[in-house]
Amino acid sequence: MVFRSGMLALLVGLVLGCGPAPREELTHATRSITDGTQDTGHPEVGRLLIDASGGTAQDTCTGFLIDKQVVLTAAHCLMPTKNNLFQIGGKLYQVIKEIPHGSWDPSTSKYQHDIGLVLLQDPVTTVPSFPPYGTLSPGVAMPITLVGMGKTAESASDSGVKRKAQNSVATVGTGYFTVTGTGSGLGNICYGDSGGPVYGKSGSTEVAVGIISADQSPYCTGTTSYHVSIKDHVGWIQSNTQPDTVGPTVTIDAPKNGAIVGTTVTLQVTATDNVGVTEVEAQVDGASAGKLTKAPYQFALTLTAGGRTLKVVARDAAGNSGSAQVSVTAMEGPAPEAGWPQPDGSPDLGLAGDGIDPNRRPEEGCSMSGGDVTSSGLCGSVGLLLLLLALRRRSCRR
Repeated sequence: MVFRSGMLALLVGLVLGCGPAPREELTHATRSITDGTQDTGHPEVGRLLIDASGGTAQDTCTGFLIDKQVVLTAAHCLMPTKNNLFQIGGKLYQVIKEIPHGSWDPSTSKYQHDIGLVLLQDPVTTVPSFPPYGTLSPGVAMPITLVGMGKTAESASDSGVKRKAQNSVATVGTGYFTVTGTGSGLGNICYGDSGGPVYGKSGSTEVAVGIISADQSPYCTGTTSYHVSIKDHVGWIQSNTQPDTVGPTVTIDAPKNGAIVGTTVTLQVTATDNVGVTEVEAQVDGASAGKLTKAPYQFALTLTAGGRTLKVVARDAAGNSGSAQVSVTAMEGPAPEAGWPQPDGSPDLGLAGDGIDPNRRPEEGCSMSGGDVTSSGLCGSVGLLLLLLALRRRSCRR
């Protein structure tokens, strides 16, 4: 099932029973539950809004929470270069990372390993608990419940409503299973259901056994649909959802430690994290001076004259943090001009027009308006005095 309308369907071989069946046309299920009913349960199921930066999603899929900040969905629903959101319980949650299964390859199979994870910036606190997943293997004739949030027919415009339908497993392959039929009490998939859960039961406990992946042409008509077996991918899920204990790495790019700056200065920061940076805070002498939630991390600061400590703290969604700080001296007025002394010695300490030759080496003496002074001790003392006078003059001009 392609999650874009009009995407060309791919021909794949169907592995059924003991040998390959004739090649059939499949598309990813950006389609909704057919012959189902509105679902007021399953609070863990939500809607993935793809490329929503303009305020309207360009595509949608279904996904379901397996933890407060982890959504399980289909790999073909992931578009990590876009601004994607997860909608659940009437609220929108920012997606900060997407992880498709490394073995998913749509050029060879639409449904094999079509599984992915979505990590959210903030935890969803409105879902009291999450059903178990991957503890039950799908079996032929197993009763199942399909849940999705797409349309009920190709020409319908009723997506965004959570619906469920009953059916049973038709066949089981390596890492996937199929479902057939719709109508007469049975339901199947249509546009918008990709990534939705397929539930089975272990006793009275509902267990997520599959992820909606693809269906076969003609679409939304109850022909064969394909679903990823979660149990075959539990190890991959767990390896990618271990608790995050690594904090962000932070660097203050400007100003440098020990710099002399004006009372207005731009603090430039680089912050990275193994999962994602959720916030960078600037502090001046321990007091918060602003927060940013996305790069570039640049803070326009107003300082009072004197020695100041500039600190930045970066945080991730797991609550880990990293920090960096520099000490600067703020002088009245705007940022210093080129030639103002800096801790790394560049630009040079010499100030044009102040009587000091910045290119003269100490052994050559000190060139001043009254002639050369060759004594190294006198040269050093007079040079220091002239430098201090130059700094004072420049400060007074401001």
